[in-house]
Amino acid sequence: MNILLTRPLIDVEDLMGKLFSLGHKIIHIPTLKISTSKIDPVNAKKFDAFIFTSANAIKNLKLINSDKSKICFCVGSITEKIVRQAGYNNTISAGGTVNALKNIILNSEQIDKKKLSLISVVIISLRT
Repeated sequence: MNILLTRPLIDVEDLMGKLFSLGHKIIHIPTLKISTSKIDPVNAKKFDAFIFTSANAIKNLKLINSDKSKICFCVGSITEKIVRQAGYNNTISAGGTVNALKNIILNSEQIDKKKLSLISVVIISLRT
C-alpha cells in the first residue's frame, strides 16, 4: 500500500519506520510547518502536573520556575519520548488516544485534579 505522510520528518520518523517494516511504500511530502507562537511562559509552580497532547507542545513550551519532577501525562509514546528528552522523568503515556489520556488522568491518585496545565498546540492554517 502507498501511504502519504505530510508532517515534518521529525514528527513521522518512527511511524515511517513502522509502516515501512510492514511492507508499505512511504511517500513523504511535508506540507505542514510547525512554528513557535509568541506566548507568555507558564509558571510551573502553579501546577501539580502537565498534560501534553502533542510532541510539538513540549518542543515549544516556555516555563518559569521549571520543575522536572512534575508528573507529565502524555497522549502517546512519541510525546512521552520528547518529554523525557526534555528532562522530565515522571511521565505517563496514554498509548495514543485522548480518551485513554482522559481516563488515566481522572483515575490518577497522584495529583490534585484542580491544578493541571494542558499544554497543546494551536493549528493555524494559512493559504498563500
